[in-house]
Amino acid sequence: EYKRVEGLEIDEESRKYMDHTLNELLEERDGVADLLK
Repeated sequence: EYKRVEGLEIDEESRKYMDHTLNELLEERDGVADLLK
């Protein structure tokens, strides 16, 4: 079970890793978009 924890601050290094992961996921999504039509 998961629950959302609000009010936590994200430091600069963590934000950098999260942004990198987001960009990788978006690239993967775009790479398979034609396969899902």
